[in-house]
Amino acid sequence: MPTPHLRRIRGTLAHSSGPARLGRSSRRGTLVPARFAGAQPAAAAEDYQWVALGDSYTAGVIRAAGHTFEVPRDGCERTDRSYPRVIDRDLSGLFELTNVSCGAATIENVTDTPQHPIGRHLPPCSEDPDHPFPAVPPQSEAVGSDTDVITVGVGGNTLGFADLLNKCTQLGGESEGKGTP
Repeated sequence: MPTPHLRRIRGTLAHSSGPARLGRSSRRGTLVPARFAGAQPAAAAEDYQWVALGDSYTAGVIRAAGHTFEVPRDGCERTDRSYPRVIDRDLSGLFELTNVSCGAATIENVTDTPQHPIGRHLPPCSEDPDHPFPAVPPQSEAVGSDTDVITVGVGGNTLGFADLLNKCTQLGGESEGKGTP
């Protein structure tokens, strides 16, 4: 269902009413959407634009998700093993990826509110020498009329997921392993 901020453009793969049909690419047996099976990567990259929007889960903001690759650094902490980068690498250039996901983003930061990224600045654990970072524009601004695919992964920061995890840990410690707090 289209929203005022993110819309379906030119019949994208971002929304479908049924299961995706997959075909096999000739490259390493990779599964790809059926309409791209056998497509030549160089030609497809010129035609299909993909914008990845989201929060830290999309950006891959954990050490296990690889190394930060943003140059110049903007504080969003996108990593080289985030799911948009892995998919882009696995699809061997079928899409031109624009990844504007950002750690600590909320739904509002994806739709219409600029964000002040925190980078690795998580006091009292660490201090990011580049903190504070200038604001980055709302992620939806990266979507243009030539965008074919939009992926969105956001909501944890809006719903207070970190607070829920901390509370669960606190209650679990207080119960001394008894019951299900």
